[in-house]
Amino acid sequence: MGKLLSNQYRYYVIGTNFYKTRCNLPEGNHKRTIQIFYSHDPLAKTAKLAGFKMCWIYFSSLEEGTEIKRRADAYTYMGTLGESYSIMNRFLPPSYRMFQPPTTLYDSMIYVSNASPTKIIE
Repeated sequence: MGKLLSNQYRYYVIGTNFYKTRCNLPEGNHKRTIQIFYSHDPLAKTAKLAGFKMCWIYFSSLEEGTEIKRRADAYTYMGTLGESYSIMNRFLPPSYRMFQPPTTLYDSMIYVSNASPTKIIE
């Protein structure tokens, strides 16, 4: 959707990804569960190892021929969690990851090293 809007309306698309996240997800019967997931995105891992809690990468500013530009242009796993949870997420990690080049989908990305869950107030 972002790419379509970008082409039609000069829309600027910012993606988000995580290295590790703890999510507060519904599991049925009006109950929620906290689950931990890893995106396996090498750019998110690099940001974490560099000591960033959060960082923003503007893809068009990356210098051609650099390792970070190659990684941003390459097919890679990115986390895609929403408001659903299935035990399959635990056994089949591709069920919550997409495999695409970040620069194909987004103009820039915000990376969070350790995301924490939303606290539900009842």
